[in-house]
Amino acid sequence: MSELLPEEIDLKYRADRMMHFEVHPSVLFKLGEDLITDDAQALVELVKNAYDADAQTVRIEIDTENWFDRVTGELVAPGAETHDGAVRGRLTVRDDGHGMDLDAIRDGWLTVSNSRKRAFKLAGHKTSAGRTPLGDKGLGRLGVQRLGGIVSLSTVPNGQPGGQVRHEVHIDWTKFAHADNLTSVSLPVSSLAAGVSEPGTTITVLGLANLAYWEGKGDLDLQKQLAAILSPYENAAGLRVFIKINHAEIDTRREAKRLLEAAPTILSFTYENGVFRIEGRTQVSALRGRSSEEQSNYRRILAPDNGFAFAEWLLRERASRSRAVGAELGDDKYFIRFSRTLTFNEAVEVGHLAGDPGPFAGEISSFNYNRTEDSALDSSSELREFARAIAGIRVFRDGFGIRLDDDWLGLSQQQTTASSYYGLRPLNSAGYVNITARENAALEETSSREAFRDTPAWRGFHDLMQQVVRFARETQELVRRNWNTYVREQNTPTEIDETASPSVISKHIADRASQVSLAKGRSAEVKKALVELEGTIASLEESQHDSSQAVWADPKLQAAVEKATSEIRDVQSKLTTTLANLDEIMATVRDLEGAAALLQEKVEVADERVSDAWDSVALGLSAEVLAHEVDQISDRLRGRSHQILDYLRKQNPVDTRTMAYAEHVRASAAELVRQVSRLNPALRFRRDTKSTHRVSALVASAIDYHGPRLAQKNIEITLMEERDFAIRINEGKFMQMIDNLIRNSEYWVDRDIKQKSLSKGEIVITVDLPRVRVRDNGPGVQPVIEDSLFDAFVTMKPSAEGRGLGLFVVGQLLDSEGATLGLSDHRNFNGRRDTFEIDLRALLADAETVNGGQN
Repeated sequence: MSELLPEEIDLKYRADRMMHFEVHPSVLFKLGEDLITDDAQALVELVKNAYDADAQTVRIEIDTENWFDRVTGELVAPGAETHDGAVRGRLTVRDDGHGMDLDAIRDGWLTVSNSRKRAFKLAGHKTSAGRTPLGDKGLGRLGVQRLGGIVSLSTVPNGQPGGQVRHEVHIDWTKFAHADNLTSVSLPVSSLAAGVSEPGTTITVLGLANLAYWEGKGDLDLQKQLAAILSPYENAAGLRVFIKINHAEIDTRREAKRLLEAAPTILSFTYENGVFRIEGRTQVSALRGRSSEEQSNYRRILAPDNGFAFAEWLLRERASRSRAVGAELGDDKYFIRFSRTLTFNEAVEVGHLAGDPGPFAGEISSFNYNRTEDSALDSSSELREFARAIAGIRVFRDGFGIRLDDDWLGLSQQQTTASSYYGLRPLNSAGYVNITARENAALEETSSREAFRDTPAWRGFHDLMQQVVRFARETQELVRRNWNTYVREQNTPTEIDETASPSVISKHIADRASQVSLAKGRSAEVKKALVELEGTIASLEESQHDSSQAVWADPKLQAAVEKATSEIRDVQSKLTTTLANLDEIMATVRDLEGAAALLQEKVEVADERVSDAWDSVALGLSAEVLAHEVDQISDRLRGRSHQILDYLRKQNPVDTRTMAYAEHVRASAAELVRQVSRLNPALRFRRDTKSTHRVSALVASAIDYHGPRLAQKNIEITLMEERDFAIRINEGKFMQMIDNLIRNSEYWVDRDIKQKSLSKGEIVITVDLPRVRVRDNGPGVQPVIEDSLFDAFVTMKPSAEGRGLGLFVVGQLLDSEGATLGLSDHRNFNGRRDTFEIDLRALLADAETVNGGQN
């Protein structure tokens, strides 16, 4: 045996080590299982391929009952199911798209994750039918292998030279089970003349892997699965999909339309060119209620005029709240309607760094499951079960669903346990948001197609949808809370205005009880008259007796006198009984008078405590601000301390004294943060003695405090002193009020700066006897809340950034001092009111105090 030469050994050595990656077939199956979560999604991936092929119609047929030949696909005769070549179940997807040529089969269908569509989309191209492809990852065909053991592809490509050709490929997945690599299993492709066949593709899956899924869960569950990824509300951009399971047709679109029509409350919304418009409409059936009493009120008060009187009352008696949600009278079907328009910058949260997601539209229906005879969602209704199945708000791109979390809008987190919560509930809401591949390319899906990537566009989209949730809550609270008030007024009318304070109500009770007590004197007079009546009756009886003894007695007269005497006695008896009852009532009224007096005392004490509470609320808000500022300062201080310590450690020799001091500063800053974090919002307001202050001095002090922080945000705050004046007030309370107004301006101005709609912020505080005006160059007050701006919990800030209490607290604190807060008539360049005005004339110091300073 000859020995190898050295150069031959070197060549063999290098050849043995020239390797490359191989893929084991198990990887293919693993990818299919992980990336395609269930059979319904795998099925829809095939429908998406048909859409990308410009198909107009897709027909899906699923047969779980029969057996088929694994090679030919032909139906096996009854009794022959046991032979080796028979498999149970067949799924067929047939479309009329442009089909696939050999290159498309090789590079697109049989090459994993090699998608021509990706480059096609990136270049901005469209299909011949004007569609933007939905697929671009080359993973859709992975879903086919999880559907069944055998897959057949038959396709007739469009526009082939020399006439129509049918290409067919047959894949038996069992052959890959024992193969070492994918290339060891050949997949022959046959090509035959197709004659006059129309272009299109048919995919047949034999030997369904999950028969229990297709037949065990039932048609309803399948509808739910398909509704999540195929829009049941409208066709997918011109694509019609027909589905049959064991020859029974499934029509989710018909049921979805019925559900929308049956919903008592519907919200629709559109976003385009930076403007978001939300509209709502409500049927009277939303107020039917569950209990027999609620349904009786509905039939008696609301049903006769279909809610017209209630809607008029609502718009009249709750005018400011109604304007805030754009409420107006509706029609025969929807008795009241609502609307709101927001710009993109008004709708999104500044800290989210949100971007424009592109135009979209949608609709949400809110329904209940009241068990009433005329409800389309009664307990025996199939529509009721369908509603439960598709509950949730889904996002569809060109008609194909993106399988987000069932509660991606966080409805369950916002829902309270109270029965009086009127917002959207996750199990009582169904709807859709339509986006497109062309207009919403910035909304990127993950590879699993079950979520959006966290991008600025997604955050903007999510913030806009949160405005829909908020609008739903505000409109339904307006209608349903005030329906309860309206029912009470109709059932038990009272002269008291419902906005009356508890003190006024208790005084009203006392006044009415006092008026009833006046009847006690009249009762005594009646009793005296009854005693006199007894004498009159006795005289009549005596006269009757005397006349009966007379010679010329008149029998008719005697009978009349006797009858009159009897009737008078009956009246006397009834009056006596009535007066006895009246005495009991008077005793009850006297008890009520005492209770009313006690109530009045309690109300006065409660008013004092409420006033104290508002002081505490104001302090609590300032405590939050203080804690935030101290935290920021301490963070900077600790950071600088760490830098100094690092620097000192590198010095030689080490200055131990300076290092000890720097370490002390760092530790003290950390302790300061810890202590501030323990601030309790329940701390009482410090009640210093009122003193006299120049208003300009108070405002200047506030500007000195806020100025440095505002300057870092490119906001300038200035004082304009036109006519200074002095007031008597607790300095701390004034600072609470002016701080809240400055903070409010800071939020909106800073928001505009961050959104690039404002280059520099300005806040101007003007002192002009007897008023203080706070104006900024922010967006101004939205017209819909001008009349309700100072009410509690009214705000246009996102829920995470504002509670609607700041301005309300300022108003309450000013009211406790006899001063007032309002909006001036001045308007900014947007036509919105932009100036808060504090009227302090009730706090003006007298002339001697003004000239003499503090006392």
